[in-house]
Amino acid sequence: MPTRYQPTRRQLVAFVAAIGATATLAACSAPRRVDTEVAPAADFTTRHTFAWQESQASYDPQPPEPDVEAVKRAIRDTVVEQLALKGFQEARDAEPDFLVSFHLVVTTVMTEPELCTRRHIIFQYSVSTPALDEIEVCNGTTLNPRMVRQGTLVVFVVDPTTRNLLWQGAVVGAAVSRRENVETLRGAVTQMLAEFPAGPV
Repeated sequence: MPTRYQPTRRQLVAFVAAIGATATLAACSAPRRVDTEVAPAADFTTRHTFAWQESQASYDPQPPEPDVEAVKRAIRDTVVEQLALKGFQEARDAEPDFLVSFHLVVTTVMTEPELCTRRHIIFQYSVSTPALDEIEVCNGTTLNPRMVRQGTLVVFVVDPTTRNLLWQGAVVGAAVSRRENVETLRGAVTQMLAEFPAGPV
């Protein structure tokens, strides 16, 4: 087992704070946002293997533990799959070339209520003044807002010897659920790691 190395609390707080200002907005507006940063001196072409550090998942409110573990497992499995596509392999018995961990923060938010159940576009044509006027017509009544879980996921990659941060990525506004949205969560991790540097040729 490799020695556990973790980013300092200062590094974690600084990066989460940098993206946290937009977390609530992103959660309510649905689209997820991805940010990544690679250290200038990081060279992943000379690295081949990685190992895991302790990762965390913080929920408010706290769901059943099996649900939390299922989400953490989905994140971990997807990270392993995506790093393999980049040319890196998980090292279980040897010293790794870099270490990976993640921190997931999940809150329950209220979505914006929909104003209509359906929208129709009606085009009007005037003979005297040829023009197209768009008119929005709403049918039905106002829908009740929904409570959904939205997450901010931060992935850290550090050097096992120097403990320097080599790469970090964050996805804000990802849907997080053990059942309904596990594929959405996998997609968010995949989108983030698409920007991870390629490994050795």
